[in-house]
Amino acid sequence: MSERRIGGALAVNGEVTVPGDKSISHRALILGALIRGRSYIGNLSPAGDVATTAIVLQRCGGAVRPFGDGRVSLDGAGPGVSLHSPDGPLDCANSGTTMRLLAGVLAAHDLSATLDGDASLRRRPMERVAAPLRAMGAEVSTTAGHAPLALRGTATPLGVEHELEAASAQVKSAVLLAGLNAQGVTVVHEPVPTRDHTERLLRACGADLVSDGAAVTLRPTALAPFGMRVPGDISSAAFFLALVASRPHWRVRCHGVGLNPGRIGILDVLAAMGADVAVEKGPMAADVEPQGTVTVSGGALHGITIAPELVPRCIDERGRDRPRHRDSMISHRVQPGGAETRRTLDD
Repeated sequence: MSERRIGGALAVNGEVTVPGDKSISHRALILGALIRGRSYIGNLSPAGDVATTAIVLQRCGGAVRPFGDGRVSLDGAGPGVSLHSPDGPLDCANSGTTMRLLAGVLAAHDLSATLDGDASLRRRPMERVAAPLRAMGAEVSTTAGHAPLALRGTATPLGVEHELEAASAQVKSAVLLAGLNAQGVTVVHEPVPTRDHTERLLRACGADLVSDGAAVTLRPTALAPFGMRVPGDISSAAFFLALVASRPHWRVRCHGVGLNPGRIGILDVLAAMGADVAVEKGPMAADVEPQGTVTVSGGALHGITIAPELVPRCIDERGRDRPRHRDSMISHRVQPGGAETRRTLDD
């Protein structure tokens, strides 16, 4: 038997490249499979959830062709006509993004499908996405408000004006995707702004879309195929950035990372706690998604309270699965012995 002892790092000073952004990757796959013509994606996230979205699209006839190294080409025939009924239940595994976004897409096609997943996904709420899709003309049934989710879609959905009960980029995106070929205007009202990757990609494709921070308005129009190299995932970078922030004189640079305003709350939090945070902006991905280089240097941190309006910019989409208010949800205190985290509302 051999034994190897690994000591703790005395310092960290280096550069990190993170995989492609998961949220953007899901949406790019879906839009590329819908829009008439050929679209190209580079640096697609290798995450299992993203692979699940690609597989489910393929099961419904989506022309998704991976070439390795995160490169994918997609051929669509247009919203409402690109997909067909699958030959069995669609396994979304553990991906709530896959289930909710594709529920919106499939609800706007003349097909029947059942979306299911693992035990964890079956515990997550789905009625919030089913309700607006019913209002758009689809037949959608849940299992006591959860998956499996069975639907009979329509190629001529109705435009709706829907008010989200809780902040959810996934539900917002599902309604917008269903509205691409709707009969009329689709409007989604948000209690607070959430990540806007869907809206940005739609604009890149020529969508008639207006957002004022409180509501998103979509009018159906012809969309053009796109090409995009997906920016690095700020959620993946956050682990490295937080690591060095906690130690004076430690430093890390992360190149090509996404800088979407709805996702960079972590940078504001680290700066407020006393870390040195520098951002160098680079060229926009597909002319719509900001990206660049983030450098964080550690310092003597102090405790802060995360303001309610900052919380949605700090948490991953999975954090929205359980209904709860966001006001004063999380506070952090840094003490000599380490960090203490308190949740002031139900976990």
